[in-house]
Amino acid sequence: MKPVVFTVLILGVLAAPAWGQDPLIYATDYGVQCDGTTDDTAAIQATAMAAGQGVHIQLPAGTCLVTDTIPIASIRQHWSGAGMAATVIDFEPTGNKSAFLVQAGGMYWQGSIRDMSFSSSDTTSTKTAIEIVDASDFVVENVSIAGNVVVGNTRYWSGAGSIGIRTRGREDGLFHNVSIAADRPLLISQNPNHPISIDHHRFHDCYFIANGNPVVEIQSGVNLTNVTFDGVQAWVKGTYGLRWLDTVTAWASLNLRLENVRWEQAEDPGGYFLDIEHNHALYNLLLQNCYESVEANGVRLRNVRSTTFQHVIYPNITGGTALDVDATVFPIVLDNSFFQTGTILQTAGLTKVFDIGRSSLSGTLNPFVIYDKPSGASGPMLNLPSSNPGAGSKQLWYDPADSDRVKFAK
Repeated sequence: MKPVVFTVLILGVLAAPAWGQDPLIYATDYGVQCDGTTDDTAAIQATAMAAGQGVHIQLPAGTCLVTDTIPIASIRQHWSGAGMAATVIDFEPTGNKSAFLVQAGGMYWQGSIRDMSFSSSDTTSTKTAIEIVDASDFVVENVSIAGNVVVGNTRYWSGAGSIGIRTRGREDGLFHNVSIAADRPLLISQNPNHPISIDHHRFHDCYFIANGNPVVEIQSGVNLTNVTFDGVQAWVKGTYGLRWLDTVTAWASLNLRLENVRWEQAEDPGGYFLDIEHNHALYNLLLQNCYESVEANGVRLRNVRSTTFQHVIYPNITGGTALDVDATVFPIVLDNSFFQTGTILQTAGLTKVFDIGRSSLSGTLNPFVIYDKPSGASGPMLNLPSSNPGAGSKQLWYDPADSDRVKFAK
């Protein structure tokens, strides 16, 4: 018999090319001062233009005053500062603009922004610190975004719904060690050039603080595939944790994973840790080791297929809604997930097809529960093998003709 040969495609952050590193360009050679008073806009724009493709551009330590957009249009430009809080982009625009705009004529390839901070005193413009349009293999790493608008004990990048990071396509993006305090920390929008809006993206080790808006917002029309939030995920304040209300997408979205997310200090008791209402369908939603807010509701879903909760805690002691789903959301697996006593579970149109029973821990905790929408036909639901090889196995059997009972049958 011939051996079976498998072909494996490995996706990840691309290493430097084997033939050598990209050349290093110092922005100071083009007149960039970063002294906190000189307007460095024209000099940084000139650096981006003159450097061309395939370069590393080094910004100096200090505060770089920028009053207009810095277009990053040449592919494989890698921008670095001297470190978070060491290099600060002080963005003071005269209108609704982005500080760094990553956008080529077509797809942008293999760039990065690293080791710098963004700040602003502006309170009237809708500012975006970093906007990425139709990019592949782009990395944002060791970046902080905040401002001089103080709300409580937080200094926000604020004013007219200002945005920390806005991504508008396309694939293989990495956001690592990113800290954002903004009206809208992360906005995921539709790709203007291609049906793929966000594919194979990872948000790792992120600290997001929102002001009067969702912490993470996915706009209508986004086609999402294989997106992960993991590592350390601290989500603070805001009206919702992640919100995605879609009314136009005709494509199915796939594989959204939230791991190690803790949302706290929610600003709206009517908001939800996770609120997804897809126009078509989202397939495969996974929540692992998440702590939903004490001050707001848990999870609301519509048009989602195959949802799994693993070690998820909803701790609200004021009687909020832990889970709000309907017949468009199935199946749902609850695996060692805790919903506080007195909270509400809305599962209209679904049947609890499997339940191993509550543990001794206080609260509406079922160690393993499955909600589904049975087809209406009788049939086996679960095979339970016997420890005796000659005894065969037992089956957990669903029979809609017998008052929808679930019973054992050999």
